[in-house]
Amino acid sequence: MQNLIIKTKTAQLLTSSQRKNFEVLRKPLIQYAIRYQRNYPFDILEEVADYLEYFIQNPLFSIDLIETKIKDHIEMGQNEYSFSLNEISNAFSILTQTKYLTLNYVLSALNHILIAYSFNFENQLFLKQEDNFLLSILEKYQIY
Repeated sequence: MQNLIIKTKTAQLLTSSQRKNFEVLRKPLIQYAIRYQRNYPFDILEEVADYLEYFIQNPLFSIDLIETKIKDHIEMGQNEYSFSLNEISNAFSILTQTKYLTLNYVLSALNHILIAYSFNFENQLFLKQEDNFLLSILEKYQIY
């Protein structure tokens, strides 16, 4: 698997952070994965995106409360015919099933999303654009 995230300012900022727990980023990263799904939709993940978009607004949001059928759809996406579907499903899986969101899990989820994007672009221009978008998320959540 290629490592696109490692080439970004986002990765530099995250790896230089003193944080051990990145739970504050779970919801925005789920929203980021949903953003990909909305731009490049897969039927199998539509219900996942709709559910998570609503569910993360709940103040009692917990990955332990995510319905089994949503996790099943994510798992099906991981095993489907399309590489970009596999990648975005892998990101959803990390973000909805990983109990403690560490730096490595955040970087892995972001890398899966960026790889999914890479299947839709012929050049690396998207990487700079997505890096800037991700940096704005980190700034909003004060990840320094």
